[in-house]
Amino acid sequence: MLLRFGKLHCLGDDLMLVERLGQQVHVDGARIQQWARRTQGVGFKRLVLVDAPSLPEADFDCRSFDRNGGELGSSFADLCAAARWLHDRQLTNQPALTFNTRNALVPLHLRSDGWIAASYAVGRLPAADSLPSELLQFLQQLAARHSLQLHWQLCGRQLQLWADRAPPLRLQRLLQPVARTLRGWQLLWLHVRDEQVRVQGWQVEAEAGSHDPVCLIAGMVRQHLHAPAVRVEWQQDCLLLEHGLQHDSLQLFARATLAFEGQIQL
Repeated sequence: MLLRFGKLHCLGDDLMLVERLGQQVHVDGARIQQWARRTQGVGFKRLVLVDAPSLPEADFDCRSFDRNGGELGSSFADLCAAARWLHDRQLTNQPALTFNTRNALVPLHLRSDGWIAASYAVGRLPAADSLPSELLQFLQQLAARHSLQLHWQLCGRQLQLWADRAPPLRLQRLLQPVARTLRGWQLLWLHVRDEQVRVQGWQVEAEAGSHDPVCLIAGMVRQHLHAPAVRVEWQQDCLLLEHGLQHDSLQLFARATLAFEGQIQL
């Protein structure tokens, strides 16, 4: 049996897309790890599976897995790639789609200009956690040493830093004194430059984050910028944020592009 798949890029991530609407395949951890190999497999950061809906209010079910086979909540990038793949393969012609994910029902809209939009309730953004004392002290010293206006927020093992300017040194070198504390964490350093937000990321170990980085970025931008629309440059890609019609919602916009499609012999 030949399994059809697509390889897509969205917000700096490379994703493998498999739809199980017209083809049947059992996916387990060993198979995902085999496909994820970049030298002998397809090579991807996450695998996205699209199935027929299990709920009447959804158009499709969407499940996401990391390269080790663990299931994750589908990120905004995963859903954008799924919507683009379904349209490119003409499995739907509806611009408005609702995906049933592990965590929630998420409505998306494919615009005629290629941008894919989703609305996220502000209440869905993850709550902040307390910083370890060693890390808190280091960040305070870092801000004083380099004369930075620095704000931080920790969600799980993902640390966001909002600064008035770019880090004065490479992130790896800057945070070397607390590298042990940050082992397995993801760091996002946000600053405003040329009237747009720029994000520099450092992920110490693969698959460190448990939250969608897009939601973390959106929440931090909302706290520190009050513009109705913000352009975010992240992972050599572009993310657009707009305040929704309702005060407690955010509109997120991104593009997903098809790198290639192929078949796997099962």
